[in-house]
Amino acid sequence: ATGGTPWQGGLGFSNPDNLAFDPAGNLWITTDRSSNANLDVFGNNSCWVLPRQGAAAGQALCFAIGPIDCELCGPCFDADGRTLFLAVQHPGETTGTRQGQAVEAQAHTLVDRSGRRFEQLRWVPLGSNWPSGVPGRPPRPGVVAISRRDGAQWLPGTN
Repeated sequence: ATGGTPWQGGLGFSNPDNLAFDPAGNLWITTDRSSNANLDVFGNNSCWVLPRQGAAAGQALCFAIGPIDCELCGPCFDADGRTLFLAVQHPGETTGTRQGQAVEAQAHTLVDRSGRRFEQLRWVPLGSNWPSGVPGRPPRPGVVAISRRDGAQWLPGTN
């Protein structure tokens, strides 16, 4: 899997870190971008899947975006592949505990698929209160278990 911006030959994510395969052979990737301002175009760390077959085979699909300043890591599946476990490490590591509704504006120059540059303005929360979501409460690490409500495989038709 090639990280980086699509306009520079990457699949749209930064710093692929942890890898896992589900029972159908799809590749799951979590990212670990640094707090380097040059990488801010990628936003928060995330979890991606590269389907093994089907219409999206080989394409990087964003599955989950982590809380502010965290690293999603340790992706693994239960025995039948219907529940994905992700660890959320060090939320708020750079910006600390979110107070009130504090945000900062970030301007990014991006490039579309035609090669045209454009400016994107993002309002980004300052700090984290994950998992409570209560302003002023400190962020904490944790593990999340994610499954589909209908109990189906994550990517039907890839078995």
